[in-house]
Amino acid sequence: VNGGSLHPDLYAKYGGKGTAEAMVESALDEIRYFEDVDFNLIKISVKASSVPLMVEAYHQLSEVTDYPLHLGVTEAGDGEDARIKSAVGIGSLLLDGLGDTIRVSLTEDPVREIPVARELAQRSEKSWIQGSRKESEEPDEEIDPFSYERRDCESIDLGHGVRLGPKE
Repeated sequence: VNGGSLHPDLYAKYGGKGTAEAMVESALDEIRYFEDVDFNLIKISVKASSVPLMVEAYHQLSEVTDYPLHLGVTEAGDGEDARIKSAVGIGSLLLDGLGDTIRVSLTEDPVREIPVARELAQRSEKSWIQGSRKESEEPDEEIDPFSYERRDCESIDLGHGVRLGPKE
């Protein structure tokens, strides 16, 4: 399901806008088509170009179906903005424990999507492993909300000479 191309009836039902509820309803309608012919080897996607809309739709969908979820942001764009948009949308869902497959969609050479997707997957996996070990541990540092100090962070090599990080 693409949040920008829902059935006109759903737009009318939900006030002329693509909403998370409309996207979930559309996905459930599509699921029924497959189930009606006894086909259940499917993955469900509710992509949108709006990250908050996409995240909400995936959360709502995960509450009403157990089918695998394919995560992605529609028309993320290009350059750093697209990578940030993908990282926030897909990354937040992965860290929430949602998603079975991912697709980073950039309006660039598709080869440039692979390192971004790989980095998201690796960082999420690392976080899951560390999270399971550190749930009962106290944080190493205290954060003072009234003062700013840049914390150390890793650089990310996105491939093809593109790097993100504190000194890039």
